[in-house]
Amino acid sequence: MKRFLQILFTAAALALMIFTKGAILRSQTETGVYLRTPCSYFNPTVLGSGNFAPFVTAILACFLLILGFLALKSKGAQVGLAVLSPVTFVLSLLPLAKGCYSLLGACVSAALGIAAYFAIAAMFRKKAPAAAPPPPPPPPPPPRDPA
Repeated sequence: MKRFLQILFTAAALALMIFTKGAILRSQTETGVYLRTPCSYFNPTVLGSGNFAPFVTAILACFLLILGFLALKSKGAQVGLAVLSPVTFVLSLLPLAKGCYSLLGACVSAALGIAAYFAIAAMFRKKAPAAAPPPPPPPPPPPRDPA
């Protein structure tokens, strides 16, 4: 169940990243005024403004979704998912330091944070012990002497 929720929240974050008002492109005009232009997380032009975090977050979120499906079968993918998901969450918060954060970006960060929680929780989940076999039936009572 935790793995399913991790995949669901990562997919929700990816869906939010597609919108054109998620990442903020901040550029300076000739007069020294900063312009804030919203764009999609998948828009590579944010790299030119020095705001690389949204584009890298979008690429890592795609990897997280693939790893989420692979983690259903592979223990190595579970470890990779538990390591990469918190890194992606922290990377999604970097535009906050530059002043290029939006409400949609906060929703993306929240979804990635919840997905990271579920990825780590699924990694350290304890498997239920196998059901113990039923106890053997008691031995029959000894025969009684007819005397």
